[in-house]
Amino acid sequence: MSTALYYLLKMNKITLIILLISFYCHSQQGKIISTQTINSKILGKEMNYSIYLPPSYDTSDRHYPILYLLHGAWDDYLGWVQWGDIKRIADKTVQEFKAPEMIIVMPDGLVDTFYQNSFDGKIRYEDYFFSELIPQIETDYRAMTRLQSKEVRPFRAIAGQSMGGYGAMYLCLKKPTYFNAVYTSSAGFIDIPRIYSKPFDKEVLDKTFSRIWGQKTKEGSFEYFRENSIQKIVSELSKNQINQLPPIFIECGDDDYLLDGNIEVAQILLEKKARIEFRVYDGAHTTDYWRDKADDILSFVGGQFMIWHTIY
Repeated sequence: MSTALYYLLKMNKITLIILLISFYCHSQQGKIISTQTINSKILGKEMNYSIYLPPSYDTSDRHYPILYLLHGAWDDYLGWVQWGDIKRIADKTVQEFKAPEMIIVMPDGLVDTFYQNSFDGKIRYEDYFFSELIPQIETDYRAMTRLQSKEVRPFRAIAGQSMGGYGAMYLCLKKPTYFNAVYTSSAGFIDIPRIYSKPFDKEVLDKTFSRIWGQKTKEGSFEYFRENSIQKIVSELSKNQINQLPPIFIECGDDDYLLDGNIEVAQILLEKKARIEFRVYDGAHTTDYWRDKADDILSFVGGQFMIWHTIY
C-alpha cells in the first residue's frame, strides 16, 4: 500500500469517528473553563486563556479537532465566553449536526498586539503563539493533532473577529500548513489613512500602532506597517504559497468601517484563485453581529474538519 493511500484511509476513518461522536453527543453539553494560565518565558508573564471542552470530553478518552478563536482589540480572552455566548452556540452546532465536537481555545491577545511580534522584539506574541501556546494546549488537552502524522494537514483551525480576524489571517499566512481552515469576521485589514479618517481617538491609534509598527512617518503611516499589511502580504503570495493555504472564509457587515479592507483582501485572494468564500452581511462592527456569526464560524470550521484535504 502506498504511503498516500495509507494516510487517506487513516484520515477517512478519523473523519467517520468525528461524525459518530457528534451524533452520540446530541443531547449533551460542553463546558467552559474560563481562566487557565500558561507561564510564558517568551513574554515574561503568565498568559490567560479560556477553553471550551466538548460534551463527551470528560466521559471518554477521545481526541478532538481544535479551534483557536481570537478576540478583538481592547478585549480579552473572556470576550467570546461572555458577550460571545460561545458555550451555548458550540453546544447548539453539535446538537444540530452542523459541526463535530471540538476543543475551542480563546487566548489573550494582550489588548492590542494584533497577534504579532512588535517591531522592536519587546512583545513577541507570534513567537508565543506558535512556540508556547499551541504546544502547551495540545499537550495538556486531547487534541487530535497529537495523533496525526506530520504528512497530513492537522485538525487545527483559527478564527477571530476584528483584530482577531487580522490575527487569524496573519498567523495563517505565517504558517499556512498549520491550519485546516481560517475564518475572519469583520477583520482588521486596515489601511492607515482610511482608519485615521474614522471617528477614533487618534492618540490611542498612534500609541497602539507605534508600539507594534514603529515610529510614525512623515507620510502618516508607521515604519513597519506596510510589511505587516495583510493586503500587501497576500498580494505577494506565489502560486505555490496560495496552494498551501487552507480554505478561507472572510465576512463583514455592510455597515462596518472595516468593510473596504475586507473587500480588498478577498478580491486579491479570489484573483489568485485561493480557496476562499467571501460574504457581506447586514450589520456593523458590534458584539451582537459577532455573536450572530459564531454559529457560522463553527459550522465552516467544522465542515472543513469533516473534509479530506490534500496530503502534502
